[in-house]
Amino acid sequence: MLFYFINLIARKIPLRPLFILTSAFLFVMAIKFIGEAVQEFQEQALLPFTELKSMSWLADIGLNPTLEALSLQFLVILFALASYSVFQRNSRLTRQSKASTNAPAE
Repeated sequence: MLFYFINLIARKIPLRPLFILTSAFLFVMAIKFIGEAVQEFQEQALLPFTELKSMSWLADIGLNPTLEALSLQFLVILFALASYSVFQRNSRLTRQSKASTNAPAE
C-alpha cells in the first residue's frame, strides 16, 4: 500500500526542482557543519581563534564568526562555484560539438 502511495506521489512531483532544492539545502547545511567543526577544533585549542568583531551578527544566525571558520567556508563555496562553472562550460562545449557534427554539410 505504501509503495503505491509513494509511486503515485512521485509521478506528480517534478523531480528536477525537488533535487535542486534538496541539493541547495544540503550544501547550506554542509557550510554550517564546517563552521561547527572549526569551532570544535578551536575549543580543543587545535586551531587558533581570531574573532571578527564586525561579523558578530553571524553568531545570531548560527554561524561561527571567526576568521578561520569563514575562510574555510569561503574556500568550500569557491570550490563549489568553480566546479559548477567547469561543469557548465564542459556541458556547453559538448552541446556545441554535437551541434557542429549534426549540422548539414554544404
